[in-house]
Amino acid sequence: MAHADPATYFEYRTLYFLGSSGVMAKCGPLLSFKTSLIGTTVLSVFARDLDAGANGEVLYSLAEGEGHDLLSINTKSGVIQTAAPLDRETLALIRLDVFATDNGDPPRKSSALVEIGITDVNDNAPIFEQEIYNISVMENTTLPATIARLKATDKDSGVNGKVHYSIVATSQVPITVDYNTGEVAPTFIASQKKIFLEENIAVGDEVGRVYAIDEDSGDNGIIRYSLNGSSDFSIDPESGIIRTTTSLDRERAAQYVLQVTAADQGNPPLSSSTEIMIVVKDVNDNAPEFPKEEYNLTLSEETPRGSQIIVLKAEDKDAEQKIVYRIEHMDREVVALIDLGEQGALLTLSGQLRSTDHLIGLEISATDQGGLQGRCRVNIIVEDVNSPPYFTDQLFVVRIPEDSPIGFHVVTIKAEDSDRGTNAYLTYSIDSREFAIDNKTGLVTLREPLDREERSSYVVAVTVSDGAQPPLNTTTQLEIIVDDVNDNAPEFSTQNYSISIPEDIPVGTSFMQVSAVDLDVGNNGIVDYFLNDTDSSPVYDLFRLDRTSGTLRVNSKLDREQYPFIELRIFARDRGKPPLTSSSLISIALTDVNDNPPRFDQSSYDLYIAENSPVGSTVGTIVATDPDEGENAKIQFRIFGGADAKLFDLEVDEAQPGVVRILTRSEFDYEAKNNKFYLEVQATSGQLSSTVVLRVHVSDVNDNRPILNDFTVLIDRFESEERITQIGIVPAFDPDQNATLEYWMEENQLVAVEKFTGKLILKNQWKRNLDTQFKTCVSGWQSLASLDTWEEQNIFVVGADRLTEGVEVSLVISDRGRIVKSWKVEDLLRSEVRHLERTSLMKIEVIRDESCAREPCPYYQKCRQTLKHVNAFEVYQTDSFMARTLKTLKTFVCECPVGFASKYDL
Repeated sequence: MAHADPATYFEYRTLYFLGSSGVMAKCGPLLSFKTSLIGTTVLSVFARDLDAGANGEVLYSLAEGEGHDLLSINTKSGVIQTAAPLDRETLALIRLDVFATDNGDPPRKSSALVEIGITDVNDNAPIFEQEIYNISVMENTTLPATIARLKATDKDSGVNGKVHYSIVATSQVPITVDYNTGEVAPTFIASQKKIFLEENIAVGDEVGRVYAIDEDSGDNGIIRYSLNGSSDFSIDPESGIIRTTTSLDRERAAQYVLQVTAADQGNPPLSSSTEIMIVVKDVNDNAPEFPKEEYNLTLSEETPRGSQIIVLKAEDKDAEQKIVYRIEHMDREVVALIDLGEQGALLTLSGQLRSTDHLIGLEISATDQGGLQGRCRVNIIVEDVNSPPYFTDQLFVVRIPEDSPIGFHVVTIKAEDSDRGTNAYLTYSIDSREFAIDNKTGLVTLREPLDREERSSYVVAVTVSDGAQPPLNTTTQLEIIVDDVNDNAPEFSTQNYSISIPEDIPVGTSFMQVSAVDLDVGNNGIVDYFLNDTDSSPVYDLFRLDRTSGTLRVNSKLDREQYPFIELRIFARDRGKPPLTSSSLISIALTDVNDNPPRFDQSSYDLYIAENSPVGSTVGTIVATDPDEGENAKIQFRIFGGADAKLFDLEVDEAQPGVVRILTRSEFDYEAKNNKFYLEVQATSGQLSSTVVLRVHVSDVNDNRPILNDFTVLIDRFESEERITQIGIVPAFDPDQNATLEYWMEENQLVAVEKFTGKLILKNQWKRNLDTQFKTCVSGWQSLASLDTWEEQNIFVVGADRLTEGVEVSLVISDRGRIVKSWKVEDLLRSEVRHLERTSLMKIEVIRDESCAREPCPYYQKCRQTLKHVNAFEVYQTDSFMARTLKTLKTFVCECPVGFASKYDL
């Protein structure tokens, strides 16, 4: 129920039309009040047409009938509103057919019956049978006595039509009227007629007071009061003070009519009565209430935006309360889906429902002007249209130890499907060799042993499919990070280190650094170094090893005569639990002092050798010197390394100490993929050495012939052209970079070639079309002519337009003086295109001209496709083909069919 105004409310429903033929459901009576304002929404109908396009567009209309002029319908939305004031006393029930018609050709129509029952509003006052009653009463009439019977009727129904009687004004003659029957009897009264009090008055508070006067004396003059009409009030029998006996509630009783009787103590006692109206003034003590605490609705997830969902109306028992509606709470994130209308609690769909919104919960509040609030809940069940399942997490990242056993539970992938039944039955699969997944539960287990040092993480695709036919599926990425286990001991780069150091090396000098690699990570991969602390040999006191860096330093002065050769056992231990350890041996040779290493005369060398030089050729020489004397100054050379070290040799010049020639061990080709080589040469003097980098460059030699393949030239020209300076460049190529090409050709009357540039030039003598041109330059026309009886000279190229890949060629074919129809040529080309491709060595595609497809000719003229030359040329050249062709435009002409005259001839 929803308020239209303080005096009007109605029940709101929506009719649904189903099916492409407009099958509609019937709706029961809908209730509204007569005083509904014009434009008040009474009902919404909805028809679904499964057709597409205009066939699925629905328009609504009302059938003519009794009461149809009181209503109107929006042809697009199906909302029915009041078009005139309603009067239940004139028409209590409106029965109309509603039509839904699509925009198809022919249109299809369906109907549904709408019944709108108009409920009563108390808008008719009671009417007495007579306007004036004349009554005669004897002055000694025994009391109480009935002196008349009055009757009034009310056109309203139910409670609104029940009539109650009371006296609103009297003469000096005291009379009372029976509340229900209207019988009148004389009485003597003196009292207040109407008392106003608020409904929150305390129990026992004084409401008012009545007075009665009795002119008699003695017991006949003693007055006692009594009260009838409501147990909510009491009267003091002696003072006539009226008090409340219970809490009042205006919503339970807005007014009271109390009959107070004053009786004397005579015998028999005489009495008189009066009526007091107590009007209870409203206090805002009632919160608005919805007819139901919960409403349950069902909507298809394909329900269009803008559809009206429900109209809610709350009742406030307090008087003249303006109610404000709002959505207090929504289940899930559906704020953008539901809209609350500005006038009352009209809920409309403002967004697109999703299959995941299986149940949408709304909490609607109604707040009156005093801040009191009532609430109801609207539950919207979204009908399922099969949608794909979805994972609860879009990105799964898990960690497992690398020593996990086969079958280890890695993670359980959770997916949900908003559908129900078979459509919601989920099956899991995984794309992995190392891992498996339970197709029902989504439990991922280990299938192959892991080694973090080989692979530290895996990213696998997990797919979930529903049970629909065909199934819908969703895929997510599962990242599995392999955590390290301390299963690798540190490993030295070598098991035996050998080094020579001079005996005069200063104390504290670092002379080498050992390194051990632990493939584990974290503490398992952190390596600490230490010397053998269990060996009591004094040589261990000569050195110290840095724990973290592995740097070996001199700890005491060395003496080669005492210890010419020293062996130290070093250890590497990781920080795992338990730790793992490995060892290596360091061999240290102490030498006499030779403090100057050999020095090359250049920091690096760039040497050059011509390609095709024989094996053993000299590439160049390098020079190294040593400032030392004697044996310490003798230099030994060797090729130390480099990517191309195996391609070269060294030759020491015995006549010139320190001079070395670099020789080749292979022939080199400049045009090969690699023409630059690297090697390193080491010069050693005693224990000291130096290394230099050599870059050997291969020089080009002209050892390749120019490459020139057959090519075709196609030339078009206007007769008005005096000279064509250049038609292309001969497509010749020499792999050698230092080669300079010269061009020549046999003498002919058509073209010449420039000696050094290769430009092809058209000679001035060619000023007319030559038949030999096409036979000589355009290969493949012979194949085209062989497909039918056409002669080669009757096949003309009228245009060649450059495309992104290839060229578009336009042909004209003449047969015995008449141009062959384009469709005939096109059909022949399509049927023999493979043959033409084989003979012409080109890829051919037949293109249809669609100029006449849109029928551009007026007055029933016939359209004919044609080509038109423009004063421009298109130049096109590849390694095997060059063309200078007229540029053509595809167009059409309009012609009158045979037997018809043009409008211009009339």
